[in-house]
Amino acid sequence: MNNLNISDDPSTQKRNETFLEQPEDAQEPALTCPSKENHFLDRKRLIMIVFFLVSVFWFFYLRRQGYIRAEYLLVYLESHPTLAPVLFILLYGILPVFFLPTLPLNLGAGFLWGPWLGSFLAILGAAMGASLAFLSSRYLVGGYFKEQFKQPIWNRLKEGIDKQGWKAVAFTRIAPIFPFGPLNYFWGITPIPFRRYVWVSAVFMTPPIILFSFLGYSVGDLVLKEESYDFTKHVFLLSGAAGLLVFVRVMIKRFFKKKESELS
Repeated sequence: MNNLNISDDPSTQKRNETFLEQPEDAQEPALTCPSKENHFLDRKRLIMIVFFLVSVFWFFYLRRQGYIRAEYLLVYLESHPTLAPVLFILLYGILPVFFLPTLPLNLGAGFLWGPWLGSFLAILGAAMGASLAFLSSRYLVGGYFKEQFKQPIWNRLKEGIDKQGWKAVAFTRIAPIFPFGPLNYFWGITPIPFRRYVWVSAVFMTPPIILFSFLGYSVGDLVLKEESYDFTKHVFLLSGAAGLLVFVRVMIKRFFKKKESELS
């Protein structure tokens, strides 16, 4: 029998040469599968959606039952001194997610715990609320809010975040002319990093929070002490807090204008 040499077959040699000329990644199609990172992101998003829906359900249920009222909540917090700080922070963190005002709680913090501890608790609650709304906007409902924030004032803020970065966030916190709830959702659709957003918000929300805590403390002293109320002392404290707020706002505006002139 004649031995057949396959390597001498011209067609076989041509196929071998063609195979050798192909790049390595084209020799065999790679099998693709979903990465662990994508699975983790999908799971995290699902958990956030479930948490958001459960929170919405309980909020409207409690509101319908009449439990979510500023006067009722303050009385409840005052009657539970041990759990009150934790409940206060949680409540302060939830209200902005539903666009509810937090000023009554800020005043109530000064009334219940004094200006300094009350301010500290209010800052923690405000930072929590700002974070929850920001994350909800960035990962859950960002598409909806991109359609809502198309007014000129929001467009100017978008330009500010492109030019000034975190300084635009600082300006809106130190000069609270924008509603707190919608503002948190707005920053979620901008490119600012989450960590930077949180620490800038916490730092620059501090002066106005201290001012309102002092105001709540003064009103509480007036109601409780009546005749022994030290009017001069509280006027001095409120004036100092208001002066500090105005001073910080002026300095920040000057700083921003200086940076703008340097860039231009």
